[in-house]
Amino acid sequence: MGAGFSGRCDQRPSSSPKNPQGTIALPDFAVDILDRRFERLAERNRENPAPKEFGLRLACRPIELIFPSFEWTLRDPVNVNHQWQRVREALGLPEDLSPYAFRKYIALLLDDAGLSARVTADVLQHADPAMTQRRYMARGRIHHQAAALVHDAVMSGADNAGQDQDENGRARSFWTLSRQSPDPGTNSAPDR
Repeated sequence: MGAGFSGRCDQRPSSSPKNPQGTIALPDFAVDILDRRFERLAERNRENPAPKEFGLRLACRPIELIFPSFEWTLRDPVNVNHQWQRVREALGLPEDLSPYAFRKYIALLLDDAGLSARVTADVLQHADPAMTQRRYMARGRIHHQAAALVHDAVMSGADNAGQDQDENGRARSFWTLSRQSPDPGTNSAPDR
């Protein structure tokens, strides 16, 4: 990424959960896009220099903003929303597609790839992985991998029904447990 690129620089208290203090790895395409953006901003700065001084709202120099306004200040969120609406309409994207939806998509992508909640929390810059799990990671989904694991465990027991225990003395599978006869008059599975 281009030298001197520090991203969004609004100032927040260091104790704020909205003030992540970490660094994340970016995909190569994002680094390329940001490098080109930095070059365009450097060219713009030569033609229309950014002010040397900056207001109290900024914790960085205006030239360090990735998407500054025309006056080299932070963009107004209302204006950004209007610009995003025009882009969505031009691309034929759904009305409810928001930056939050992109964050959710990244979390689901990482979850589907089997990455841990800690990794996903780090990528999303969350302090608490439990919050990442509650808000971003999928619940109530069909997990074919879990079904395959259970199938393999049960069916491997059926194939090895004559072997009651593994090398650690544990029952090898549900099949082995279910083949044991409980005491007469009970309907419960045997204790392990």
